[in-house]
Amino acid sequence: VESWDAVPGDDGRHDAAADPWDGADAVRQLVELGYVDEAGARSVEASAREARYHLARVHLDRGRPAEALPILEALVEAAPDAERYALRLVEALRRLGRLDDAHAALDGALEARRRTLEARRDALRRGLEAESDPGESRHALLAQVERRLATEPPALAAHRAILLLDEGRHEAAIRLLQGSPASSRPALQLRLGEAFVRAGRWAEAEAAFRRVLEADPEHAAALRGLALALLRQGRFEDAARAALDAVALRYHFPAAHAHLGEALLALGQLERAAEALEVALAQDPRLTRAHVLLAELYRTGLDDPARAQAHLEAATR
Repeated sequence: VESWDAVPGDDGRHDAAADPWDGADAVRQLVELGYVDEAGARSVEASAREARYHLARVHLDRGRPAEALPILEALVEAAPDAERYALRLVEALRRLGRLDDAHAALDGALEARRRTLEARRDALRRGLEAESDPGESRHALLAQVERRLATEPPALAAHRAILLLDEGRHEAAIRLLQGSPASSRPALQLRLGEAFVRAGRWAEAEAAFRRVLEADPEHAAALRGLALALLRQGRFEDAARAALDAVALRYHFPAAHAHLGEALLALGQLERAAEALEVALAQDPRLTRAHVLLAELYRTGLDDPARAQAHLEAATR
Protein backbone atom coordinates (compact mmCIF):
# COMPACT_ATOMS: atom_id res chain seq x y z
CA VAL A 1 0.00 0.00 0.00
CA GLU A 2 1.44 3.34 -1.01
CA SER A 3 1.84 5.96 1.68
CA TRP A 4 2.35 9.73 1.77
CA ASP A 5 5.36 9.00 4.01
CA ALA A 6 7.25 7.88 0.90
CA VAL A 7 6.66 11.19 -0.91
CA PRO A 8 9.77 13.43 -0.71
CA GLY A 9 9.57 16.99 0.58
CA ASP A 10 8.15 18.89 3.54
CA ASP A 11 5.11 17.15 5.02
CA GLY A 12 4.01 20.18 7.02
CA ARG A 13 4.74 18.83 10.49
CA HIS A 14 6.08 21.10 13.21
CA ASP A 15 9.69 20.70 14.30
CA ALA A 16 9.64 17.99 17.00
CA ALA A 17 12.67 19.55 18.68
CA ALA A 18 11.02 22.95 19.10
CA ASP A 19 10.40 24.17 22.64
CA PRO A 20 6.66 24.88 22.94
CA TRP A 21 7.42 27.57 25.52
CA ASP A 22 9.71 29.59 23.28
CA GLY A 23 6.77 31.86 22.55
CA ALA A 24 7.38 33.91 25.70
CA ASP A 25 8.82 36.79 23.66
CA ALA A 26 5.73 36.76 21.49
CA VAL A 27 3.57 36.97 24.61
CA ARG A 28 5.55 40.01 25.79
CA GLN A 29 4.94 41.63 22.41
CA LEU A 30 1.21 41.02 22.78
CA VAL A 31 1.34 42.70 26.21
CA GLU A 32 3.10 45.73 24.72
CA LEU A 33 0.46 45.97 21.98
CA GLY A 34 -2.33 45.73 24.53
CA TYR A 35 -3.77 42.40 23.38
CA VAL A 36 -2.83 40.56 26.62
CA ASP A 37 -2.72 42.07 30.10
CA GLU A 38 0.16 41.67 32.55
CA ALA A 39 -1.73 39.12 34.64
CA GLY A 40 -2.21 36.92 31.58
CA ALA A 41 1.46 37.20 30.69
CA ARG A 42 2.49 36.23 34.19
CA SER A 43 0.18 33.22 34.00
CA VAL A 44 1.82 32.09 30.74
CA GLU A 45 5.30 32.56 32.21
CA ALA A 46 4.37 30.62 35.34
CA SER A 47 2.96 27.78 33.24
CA ALA A 48 6.15 27.69 31.18
CA ARG A 49 8.28 27.48 34.33
CA GLU A 50 6.14 24.65 35.70
CA ALA A 51 6.42 22.71 32.44
CA ARG A 52 10.21 23.04 32.47
CA TYR A 53 10.38 22.13 36.16
CA HIS A 54 8.48 18.89 35.56
CA LEU A 55 10.68 18.14 32.55
CA ALA A 56 13.73 18.53 34.80
CA ARG A 57 12.15 16.17 37.34
CA VAL A 58 11.62 13.58 34.61
CA HIS A 59 15.30 13.86 33.67
CA LEU A 60 16.30 13.39 37.32
CA ASP A 61 13.94 10.45 37.80
CA ARG A 62 15.37 8.80 34.67
CA GLY A 63 18.96 9.25 35.88
CA ARG A 64 19.81 12.17 33.56
CA PRO A 65 21.03 14.92 35.93
CA ALA A 66 23.21 16.50 33.23
CA GLU A 67 20.09 17.16 31.14
CA ALA A 68 18.13 18.47 34.13
CA LEU A 69 20.89 20.84 35.21
CA PRO A 70 20.60 23.68 32.61
CA ILE A 71 16.81 23.69 32.97
CA LEU A 72 17.04 24.01 36.74
CA GLU A 73 19.76 26.66 36.58
CA ALA A 74 17.52 28.79 34.34
CA LEU A 75 14.54 28.26 36.65
CA VAL A 76 16.49 29.30 39.74
CA GLU A 77 17.76 32.39 37.93
CA ALA A 78 14.20 33.31 36.94
CA ALA A 79 12.65 32.54 40.33
CA PRO A 80 15.40 32.51 43.00
CA ASP A 81 12.92 32.37 45.88
CA ALA A 82 11.21 29.18 44.60
CA GLU A 83 12.63 26.68 47.09
CA ARG A 84 11.65 23.55 45.18
CA TYR A 85 13.52 24.70 42.07
CA ALA A 86 16.63 25.31 44.17
CA LEU A 87 16.41 21.94 45.91
CA ARG A 88 16.16 20.08 42.61
CA LEU A 89 19.19 22.04 41.40
CA VAL A 90 21.07 20.92 44.52
CA GLU A 91 20.05 17.33 43.76
CA ALA A 92 21.24 17.54 40.14
CA LEU A 93 24.61 19.01 41.15
CA ARG A 94 25.06 16.41 43.90
CA ARG A 95 24.33 13.54 41.52
CA LEU A 96 26.90 14.96 39.10
CA GLY A 97 29.49 14.92 41.91
CA ARG A 98 29.70 18.73 42.05
CA LEU A 99 29.38 18.90 45.82
CA ASP A 100 30.91 22.38 46.25
CA ASP A 101 28.47 23.77 43.70
CA ALA A 102 25.63 21.94 45.43
CA HIS A 103 26.58 23.57 48.75
CA ALA A 104 26.68 26.97 47.03
CA ALA A 105 23.24 26.39 45.49
CA LEU A 106 21.87 25.40 48.89
CA ASP A 107 23.36 28.54 50.46
CA GLY A 108 21.79 30.57 47.66
CA ALA A 109 18.39 29.04 48.41
CA LEU A 110 18.76 29.93 52.09
CA GLU A 111 19.76 33.50 51.24
CA ALA A 112 16.81 33.92 48.85
CA ARG A 113 14.48 32.57 51.52
CA ARG A 114 15.94 34.97 54.09
CA ARG A 115 15.45 37.98 51.79
CA THR A 116 11.85 37.01 51.01
CA LEU A 117 10.96 36.50 54.67
CA GLU A 118 12.68 39.72 55.75
CA ALA A 119 10.75 41.69 53.12
CA ARG A 120 7.50 40.10 54.36
CA ARG A 121 8.41 40.84 57.99
CA ASP A 122 9.24 44.47 57.24
CA ALA A 123 5.98 44.92 55.31
CA LEU A 124 4.01 43.45 58.22
CA ARG A 125 5.78 45.73 60.69
CA ARG A 126 4.99 48.78 58.59
CA GLY A 127 1.37 47.69 58.38
CA LEU A 128 1.16 47.24 62.13
CA GLU A 129 2.67 50.67 62.75
CA ALA A 130 0.23 52.30 60.32
CA GLU A 131 -2.92 50.71 61.79
CA SER A 132 -4.36 51.82 65.09
CA ASP A 133 -6.00 48.45 65.81
CA PRO A 134 -4.47 45.76 63.55
CA GLY A 135 -5.94 42.80 65.42
CA GLU A 136 -4.40 39.59 66.71
CA SER A 137 -4.15 37.91 63.31
CA ARG A 138 -1.59 40.44 62.03
CA HIS A 139 0.56 39.99 65.15
CA ALA A 140 0.30 36.21 64.84
CA LEU A 141 1.35 36.37 61.19
CA LEU A 142 4.36 38.52 62.07
CA ALA A 143 5.36 36.06 64.83
CA GLN A 144 5.09 33.18 62.35
CA VAL A 145 7.36 34.94 59.84
CA GLU A 146 9.91 35.70 62.57
CA ARG A 147 9.91 32.05 63.66
CA ARG A 148 10.54 30.94 60.08
CA LEU A 149 13.42 33.40 59.84
CA ALA A 150 15.02 31.92 62.95
CA THR A 151 15.07 28.32 61.70
CA GLU A 152 16.32 26.40 58.68
CA PRO A 153 13.44 24.57 56.93
CA PRO A 154 13.51 20.76 57.22
CA ALA A 155 13.89 20.24 53.46
CA LEU A 156 17.03 22.38 53.34
CA ALA A 157 18.45 20.68 56.45
CA ALA A 158 17.80 17.27 54.88
CA HIS A 159 19.62 18.23 51.67
CA ARG A 160 22.56 19.65 53.62
CA ALA A 161 22.78 16.38 55.56
CA ILE A 162 22.79 14.40 52.30
CA LEU A 163 25.70 16.50 51.02
CA LEU A 164 27.62 15.88 54.26
CA LEU A 165 27.00 12.14 53.90
CA ASP A 166 28.26 12.20 50.32
CA GLU A 167 31.42 13.89 51.60
CA GLY A 168 31.88 11.12 54.18
CA ARG A 169 31.13 13.48 57.09
CA HIS A 170 28.70 11.12 58.78
CA GLU A 171 28.98 12.45 62.31
CA ALA A 172 28.55 16.04 61.09
CA ALA A 173 25.35 15.00 59.31
CA ILE A 174 24.08 13.30 62.47
CA ARG A 175 24.80 16.43 64.57
CA LEU A 176 23.05 18.64 62.03
CA LEU A 177 19.93 16.48 61.94
CA GLN A 178 19.73 15.95 65.69
CA GLY A 179 20.21 19.67 66.30
CA SER A 180 17.47 20.77 63.91
CA PRO A 181 14.35 22.24 65.61
CA ALA A 182 12.36 19.99 63.26
CA SER A 183 14.40 16.87 64.05
CA SER A 184 11.29 14.88 65.03
CA ARG A 185 9.74 15.23 61.58
CA PRO A 186 9.65 11.98 59.57
CA ALA A 187 11.67 13.46 56.67
CA LEU A 188 14.56 14.33 58.98
CA GLN A 189 14.28 11.07 60.92
CA LEU A 190 14.63 9.23 57.61
CA ARG A 191 17.83 11.16 56.82
CA LEU A 192 19.04 10.57 60.38
CA GLY A 193 18.51 6.84 59.93
CA GLU A 194 20.52 6.96 56.70
CA ALA A 195 23.29 8.86 58.48
CA PHE A 196 23.41 6.23 61.25
CA VAL A 197 23.61 3.54 58.55
CA ARG A 198 26.59 5.28 56.94
CA ALA A 199 28.22 5.51 60.36
CA GLY A 200 27.54 1.82 61.12
CA ARG A 201 25.39 2.70 64.14
CA TRP A 202 22.79 0.04 63.46
CA ALA A 203 20.64 0.16 66.61
CA GLU A 204 20.29 3.93 66.34
CA ALA A 205 19.46 3.59 62.64
CA GLU A 206 16.75 1.07 63.52
CA ALA A 207 15.25 3.47 66.07
CA ALA A 208 15.20 6.36 63.59
CA PHE A 209 13.53 4.29 60.86
CA ARG A 210 10.96 3.00 63.36
CA ARG A 211 10.08 6.59 64.28
CA VAL A 212 9.37 7.29 60.59
CA LEU A 213 7.18 4.19 60.42
CA GLU A 214 5.22 5.28 63.50
CA ALA A 215 4.13 8.32 61.48
CA ASP A 216 3.75 6.44 58.18
CA PRO A 217 3.59 2.62 58.42
CA GLU A 218 3.74 2.35 54.61
CA HIS A 219 6.92 4.36 54.10
CA ALA A 220 8.84 2.11 51.70
CA ALA A 221 12.21 3.85 52.11
CA ALA A 222 12.01 3.58 55.91
CA LEU A 223 11.14 -0.11 55.63
CA ARG A 224 14.17 -0.64 53.38
CA GLY A 225 16.39 1.17 55.87
CA LEU A 226 14.93 -0.84 58.73
CA ALA A 227 15.60 -4.08 56.82
CA LEU A 228 19.26 -3.16 56.43
CA ALA A 229 19.65 -2.11 60.09
CA LEU A 230 18.09 -5.39 61.25
CA LEU A 231 20.19 -7.39 58.79
CA ARG A 232 23.41 -5.92 60.14
CA GLN A 233 22.30 -6.75 63.69
CA GLY A 234 21.80 -10.42 62.73
CA ARG A 235 18.00 -10.29 63.06
CA PHE A 236 17.38 -12.02 59.77
CA GLU A 237 13.69 -12.96 60.05
CA ASP A 238 12.74 -9.42 61.02
CA ALA A 239 14.96 -8.07 58.24
CA ALA A 240 13.27 -10.31 55.65
CA ARG A 241 9.85 -9.22 56.85
CA ALA A 242 10.73 -5.52 56.59
CA ALA A 243 12.25 -5.98 53.14
CA LEU A 244 9.16 -7.89 51.96
CA ASP A 245 6.94 -5.06 53.19
CA ALA A 246 9.13 -2.56 51.31
CA VAL A 247 8.92 -4.38 47.96
CA ALA A 248 5.19 -4.96 48.44
CA LEU A 249 4.77 -1.20 48.58
CA ARG A 250 7.30 -0.40 45.85
CA TYR A 251 8.21 -3.34 43.64
CA HIS A 252 10.91 -1.51 41.68
CA PHE A 253 13.20 -1.16 44.68
CA PRO A 254 16.49 -2.97 43.94
CA ALA A 255 18.10 -2.28 47.33
CA ALA A 256 15.12 -3.76 49.18
CA HIS A 257 15.18 -6.88 46.98
CA ALA A 258 18.91 -7.21 47.69
CA HIS A 259 18.34 -6.96 51.46
CA LEU A 260 15.59 -9.56 51.18
CA GLY A 261 17.92 -11.88 49.30
CA GLU A 262 20.68 -11.46 51.85
CA ALA A 263 18.30 -12.13 54.76
CA LEU A 264 16.87 -15.24 53.08
CA LEU A 265 20.38 -16.48 52.37
CA ALA A 266 21.24 -16.14 56.06
CA LEU A 267 18.06 -18.08 56.89
CA GLY A 268 19.12 -20.92 54.57
CA GLN A 269 16.36 -20.35 52.00
CA LEU A 270 18.77 -20.54 49.10
CA GLU A 271 16.42 -20.66 46.09
CA ARG A 272 14.28 -17.80 47.38
CA ALA A 273 17.45 -15.85 48.15
CA ALA A 274 18.73 -16.35 44.61
CA GLU A 275 15.38 -15.23 43.19
CA ALA A 276 15.36 -12.02 45.27
CA LEU A 277 18.98 -11.20 44.39
CA GLU A 278 18.33 -11.82 40.68
CA VAL A 279 15.34 -9.44 40.81
CA ALA A 280 17.56 -6.82 42.47
CA LEU A 281 20.11 -7.13 39.67
CA ALA A 282 17.45 -7.09 36.97
CA GLN A 283 16.37 -3.74 38.36
CA ASP A 284 19.91 -2.43 38.93
CA PRO A 285 22.83 -4.46 37.49
CA ARG A 286 25.34 -2.23 39.32
CA LEU A 287 24.70 -3.80 42.76
CA THR A 288 28.13 -5.32 43.35
CA ARG A 289 27.24 -6.98 46.65
CA ALA A 290 24.33 -8.81 45.03
CA HIS A 291 26.69 -10.18 42.36
CA VAL A 292 29.15 -11.30 45.05
CA LEU A 293 26.43 -13.03 47.08
CA LEU A 294 25.03 -14.78 44.02
CA ALA A 295 28.48 -15.89 42.89
CA GLU A 296 29.05 -17.58 46.26
CA LEU A 297 25.50 -18.92 46.39
CA TYR A 298 25.69 -20.51 42.93
CA ARG A 299 29.18 -21.86 43.64
CA THR A 300 28.56 -23.49 47.01
CA GLY A 301 24.81 -23.80 47.55
CA LEU A 302 23.04 -24.24 44.22
CA ASP A 303 25.87 -25.93 42.27
CA ASP A 304 25.77 -23.76 39.16
CA PRO A 305 29.42 -22.95 38.30
CA ALA A 306 28.55 -21.11 35.07
CA ARG A 307 26.25 -18.65 36.82
CA ALA A 308 28.71 -18.31 39.69
CA GLN A 309 31.45 -17.34 37.24
CA ALA A 310 29.20 -14.87 35.41
CA HIS A 311 28.31 -13.05 38.64
CA LEU A 312 31.94 -13.10 39.80
CA GLU A 313 33.01 -11.43 36.56
CA ALA A 314 30.19 -8.90 36.84
CA ALA A 315 31.23 -8.07 40.41
CA THR A 316 34.80 -7.32 39.37
CA ARG A 317 33.97 -5.23 36.28
